[in-house]
Amino acid sequence: MRQFDLFVADEAAPAKSDGSSAKKRHSPSGLSEDDMVWQLQETGRYRILKKLEPRSVTTAARPGFPLKGVILDTETTGLNHRKDEIIEIGAIAFTFDDAGAIGDVIGVYGGLQQPSIPIPTRSRA
Repeated sequence: MRQFDLFVADEAAPAKSDGSSAKKRHSPSGLSEDDMVWQLQETGRYRILKKLEPRSVTTAARPGFPLKGVILDTETTGLNHRKDEIIEIGAIAFTFDDAGAIGDVIGVYGGLQQPSIPIPTRSRA
């Protein structure tokens, strides 16, 4: 069984049997977005439901979504709170309603910090 790596630049994309053309947007691997989707679906282990489009940040949230929430993501050098460091933080502030429907993105933040120690191999996976 051959492993396909989307991040290897010299990996050649096999020709599609349906002859369809790929979009011009290319990844670091040199494959178009359509080719990557096709590769994943061909494995039989993935099904792409829909492409997620980024939402723009609004300055005036719609009144039908009165509640506010924040999605927070962190990356660390490990799991020991005494010695490991947070090296990346991402946050998205959004509005939502009582039923849980998402309204608008009202803020985005991303920050990186150079670690003061080498990142352990077990934390890179």
